[in-house]
Amino acid sequence: MKYYQPAAAFRRLCDAFDQMPGIGEQGAKRMAEWLMYQSDAQAFLDTLEQAAAMPLCQCCNLVVEDAGHCPLCSDPERDAQTLAVIAETAQLQPLLDSGFPGQVYVLHGVLSPARRIGPSTLRLENFFSRVQQQPPEQLLLALTDTV
Repeated sequence: MKYYQPAAAFRRLCDAFDQMPGIGEQGAKRMAEWLMYQSDAQAFLDTLEQAAAMPLCQCCNLVVEDAGHCPLCSDPERDAQTLAVIAETAQLQPLLDSGFPGQVYVLHGVLSPARRIGPSTLRLENFFSRVQQQPPEQLLLALTDTV
């Protein structure tokens, strides 16, 4: 009995999707098939390239439209003496909804040697530079537990 073996390029595409958080093997396969057969792949690629080229706020590491500071960091109403460090952008809105008055810094992940996420991946040098230039009185580490 012979088994179907997808083309190597298709397997690499599935593997790339499988690396994304929350996407398993079957989800990756469905996404790859959709991209290959149902979508305008070039439009998807263009959007992906535009997203990859978006600059980050120099102060908090959030994605911004133009280089410089985001509206959150430019807001004079925010308490510059309090800084919360969060792991993911998804944590930002709940933090703001809670009434947090200070500024934030987004790491876009946590250190994980097993996943090859080190200090350079998290842009920790930018964080340390930010803290040295504008030392907060209060530094809150609003990070989730990891193993």
